[in-house]
Amino acid sequence: MKVAIVEDNINERDAIIKHLETYRKENGKPQYDIYCYDDGLKFLTAFDTGYDVIFLDIDLPYMNGMDIAAQIRKRNTDIIIIFVTNLQQFAIKGYSVDALDFAVKPIMYSRFCSIMRHIYRRLKPAETYIYIGSADKQRRVSVSEIYYVEIIGHRLIYHLAEDSIEVYGSIKQAEKDLPSKIFARCNNCYLVNLMHVKEIKRNVVNVGNDTLAVSQRRKSDFLSALAAYKGRG
Repeated sequence: MKVAIVEDNINERDAIIKHLETYRKENGKPQYDIYCYDDGLKFLTAFDTGYDVIFLDIDLPYMNGMDIAAQIRKRNTDIIIIFVTNLQQFAIKGYSVDALDFAVKPIMYSRFCSIMRHIYRRLKPAETYIYIGSADKQRRVSVSEIYYVEIIGHRLIYHLAEDSIEVYGSIKQAEKDLPSKIFARCNNCYLVNLMHVKEIKRNVVNVGNDTLAVSQRRKSDFLSALAAYKGRG
């Protein structure tokens, strides 16, 4: 998830960053890419339509948050705006620029969690399903349930959260069946669901509770796919 924090108070800004990291760890979310700005003009100058969420202070130097939000909406109608304010009645005006929610300073972590759940409900794409199995017996599986696909000989093993499914097939066919923006090869044997990548270091990647090898030949493409996935989300 790509997050912008537009806040001139460094303590409030640091509190949001701390809350984001705590929420990420507690809920098993991927890393956030966070960009901070201490005034609205700097933010608008560097504005990137690739942001998923903007935490936007209302009382800012040079240009207030409401005017900044109006400029954002002229360029992008999908970015989630969360207003941060000292006074709740000002945040109510945020609905005129389609703000998703607001937080009153100082932001309590319990309130922040509620906002994050609201954000993830908005960001969550429609669930995609595939059917795995033979002509005689097939199982309907949500794509998000698949952690990675492993090939051993002519057998494909779909590793899920609770169990696994084994079928005959090829890794190339699995690649065709699964969305390319979410799945990427880390070597010739594994097709990884990027939403479940916890960490990558040197030549291994942690996916769920498993550690998989990353081949030198596949590493560059795998890292690029992971960066593209994180950039959207």
